[in-house]
Amino acid sequence: MVESQNIISAFKDYVPLLHGIMINRNLQREAKLGAVTAIGDTYLITKDQFLPFLEDTLKLFSSAAEQCIDVNVNDFDLVEYIVKLQGALIESYTCIIQEVANSDAKVYQMLEEYVPGIVKFCIICVQGKFSPTLPRVKEIAGLIGDLATTYQKKEYFEYNEIEEIVKFLKDAEDEEANSIGNW
Repeated sequence: MVESQNIISAFKDYVPLLHGIMINRNLQREAKLGAVTAIGDTYLITKDQFLPFLEDTLKLFSSAAEQCIDVNVNDFDLVEYIVKLQGALIESYTCIIQEVANSDAKVYQMLEEYVPGIVKFCIICVQGKFSPTLPRVKEIAGLIGDLATTYQKKEYFEYNEIEEIVKFLKDAEDEEANSIGNW
């Protein structure tokens, strides 16, 4: 297993490579999913040291999230990839958001620009065309909750779909879902 110290000492070399994987249209989709996940995990370990890469990372994540919008639901391979991409982005966004509270004001402000887009992305992920599972809805609600806790601007979260997510979780026959819905 790779130790945190090794990651911290090497991340300045490999994060640009991960960005390159995300940008390269000729690479297989699975490589891109791995890059998204690795970036989120790296942020958790390196925290404020990641700052030089954060803006580019947020731009790339935003671009990847946009791919989730207009999807031909009859292309089952594409839908399967998009659902996996959504999961990787949700996980990585969550890693970043959970550390923002412990970061300096510059990180908070940099990320705030992306909050409305992240919320819209979350809403897209729960649309019926993606057949969201209960675990996925819980992940999305957790991310939206983390965003709302960190960025307490009501206008970012005024969507009927968010109320529907909360109601769905409160009505679910799942104790954890109920807890998230009540949060």
